[in-house]
Amino acid sequence: MLLFPKWELKEGEHDFTIMRIKIAGKENGKPTNYEYTLLDRFQNDTISMARTTGFTCTAVAKLVAQGKYSRIGISPPEYLGEHFEEINNYLIQRNVIYKVNKN
Repeated sequence: MLLFPKWELKEGEHDFTIMRIKIAGKENGKPTNYEYTLLDRFQNDTISMARTTGFTCTAVAKLVAQGKYSRIGISPPEYLGEHFEEINNYLIQRNVIYKVNKN
């Protein structure tokens, strides 16, 4: 409980979110690397952490509501990779932009 007051944004302060994901493996039998980067900032009176997590959750809830995601039981996030383009497009519409580099 001691840290919560230190983590709270004060009036007028804005946050940002930085993320980098590196993936290395084989694709079609060839070594391949992907790098996803994200820099998101406070926008439209919404903190970045809420934007990057909340919009992603909303995109997944929309998939469930539309019947496009119907796995039952434990559902690790890896299964959502099947819907990456749709989730990413939802985020892009809300100006949450992942840059994808493939090497």
